[in-house]
Amino acid sequence: RPPHASPRITIDTDPELSATTLRIYVKMPAAGGQTLAAYRDLLAESLFAMMANARLFERTQVADPPFLGAWFGRGLFLWGAPIHVPPNARGEALEGARRHLEEALNDLTRQADRRSRIGPVAPAAPAPSAGRRR
Repeated sequence: RPPHASPRITIDTDPELSATTLRIYVKMPAAGGQTLAAYRDLLAESLFAMMANARLFERTQVADPPFLGAWFGRGLFLWGAPIHVPPNARGEALEGARRHLEEALNDLTRQADRRSRIGPVAPAAPAPSAGRRR
């Protein structure tokens, strides 16, 4: 359950943007479970999202559409602590910051895998290094 009873709204503007964008995020309880009921819920939600997206796409195919694009779906939002890299970082300091960033992103990926409905996803095998240029 969301920690607040009413919706919270933020409006951000940027005069350099070439289009108007509206995003609506609704906090929902985490979906989950590896049960048949959870899978049935996933299928129903996926079907609804596909129908809603098809209808939103249809609305963009008319002359002078009310919007240029729209999308409906469910996602998981995670964020970690800010990572600051001094602008003058070089050598080992820069490499240390790169390793720190890589581990932070890997940690967020592991958290997302744990919280997702499908569970952890094994990483892809590394690409062969032969023929790679640096």
